Amino acid sequence: MNRFLLAVGVTALSGFAANAQPAGDPIRPLTLLTQPQAAAPQEFQAAQIIAAAWRKLGLTVNVRPLPGQQYNQIVW
Repeated sequence: MNRFLLAVGVTALSGFAANAQPAGDPIRPLTLLTQPQAAAPQEFQAAQIIAAAWRKLGLTVNVRPLPGQQYNQIVW
């Protein structure tokens, strides 16, 4: 699952480079979905690390932990 999150993170970042907006235009806040820490501690921690890295780039990131069924309804 960590490889999946890393792939999603890399893909999302590459999309920003390809679709870069002109200087001064705001970038919408990002919401990073993850499972709760109790259900998947490694996935939750990976999401926190990715969000911290994106924040260092100046992006607004919200980490949103969701229970499995809600997560699946949104993602799939």
